[in-house]
Amino acid sequence: MWLNILLISFFSQSILFSIKLSNLNPYFIILIPLSILLHFIFYKSNHFGTADIPNERSMHLAPTKKSAGIVFFSFFIIASFLNDLILIEQSKNLPFYLGSLFLMILGFIDDKKNLSFKLKLSLEVLFFLAYYYFFPNQDYMKFACNEFSMPPILLVFLLTCITVFFINIVNFMDGIDAYVILIASFYLSILLRFPNQSFQSVQILAVFLLCSSGFCLFNFPKAKLFMGDAGSLPLGFYLFSASNFLLGDGQNSKLSAGFGLVVYLPFLFLNVFIVDSILTILIRLVQKKNIFQAHKEHLYQLVSLHLLDSRKVVLLFAIINFIIPFLMLTLLNDFFKATISTFVIDTFLYLVLYLWIRNKIRSNISK
Repeated sequence: MWLNILLISFFSQSILFSIKLSNLNPYFIILIPLSILLHFIFYKSNHFGTADIPNERSMHLAPTKKSAGIVFFSFFIIASFLNDLILIEQSKNLPFYLGSLFLMILGFIDDKKNLSFKLKLSLEVLFFLAYYYFFPNQDYMKFACNEFSMPPILLVFLLTCITVFFINIVNFMDGIDAYVILIASFYLSILLRFPNQSFQSVQILAVFLLCSSGFCLFNFPKAKLFMGDAGSLPLGFYLFSASNFLLGDGQNSKLSAGFGLVVYLPFLFLNVFIVDSILTILIRLVQKKNIFQAHKEHLYQLVSLHLLDSRKVVLLFAIINFIIPFLMLTLLNDFFKATISTFVIDTFLYLVLYLWIRNKIRSNISK
């Protein structure tokens, strides 16, 4: 019980900080009970969503309703768009809403029909090539092209590769109750603390936290709802795009690095996702296993299965995810150096933990 209370209190702190730091209209607190109500209706409904039936590669033991991402992302897109129109009288985030909607629908179809990974990957690549070509952030493109002296078409290709990679990293890591959504809420709270952001950029960060509160309540251990690909795909895109919101109108000289800011921040503060996924993929390749097949070989899954309760795993990995980047930023005060140092330290730490856990598992089996 105390672990659930601790997890809920951590997320509640993120919401309270979001309202305070974003100067969000206090009336928007109504989004929390609305989110809870919508997720309750979805949970009780027999007409929406599908049951995630556990198998030998599942972490859960009982059938659990999935595709709840269709609820909180639809709610977020509508609430954020209305917030743009009411308070700012215009929305510069329409391309982002379009991308989120595409991924939400693609993920929902995958939850229903179980699409092949290669088909999903192809559709994502084609969409984002068109997305970055037709809907570029002009400030962002200008900064990036000038900084790296590259033609726009090369930047479009590079951004597509990085975006699709990051989206699927988040999708891979969505395998234990409350893990992804808790780390995501921490990350968004950190972004809200950056100075000199545009008004609209902080609003979209805060509104998301409020709209996802209902899902968090139903996703805390033991989860009553899973977000499914309908949530994890657009969530990956949102987390990658969130740092782009910091650019605002391109008037903040401290944030004018454009490409560097957008790439460094997600990889810095979501380093656990990156390192765990890359190492797991490499290990499975060495073992000649199918990297596209669902499995239970991520480090957080191994720890949850063999060492700690899943709630303790969520707290432990959330702490690891943020304490090292904070230390690196404090010591180095440089995004690029902090990112590289964090990745190196986390890679070493994960290798040690992974090898130790695998050895412990083999020892237990031999007994």
